[in-house]
Amino acid sequence: MVISWILNSLSKELASTFVYTPYAKCLWDNIKGSFAQSNGPLIFQIKREISSLTQIGMSVTVYFTKLKKLRDELD
Repeated sequence: MVISWILNSLSKELASTFVYTPYAKCLWDNIKGSFAQSNGPLIFQIKREISSLTQIGMSVTVYFTKLKKLRDELD
């Protein structure tokens, strides 16, 4: 049922590429692998911001919020 839903959400040409995938998880991973793009420079920049972030002049709440926002961007 999930496989049908995923395949029906794709164009017919694209769905025909994945039609013989046996499990929904495999189908999803195959689609993700085909279209996911890694953004190395952005990841590097966010990690650099995380490592250089200091609490100086900020409350713990503000510091934690900024840190959490950066961590969420990595996910």
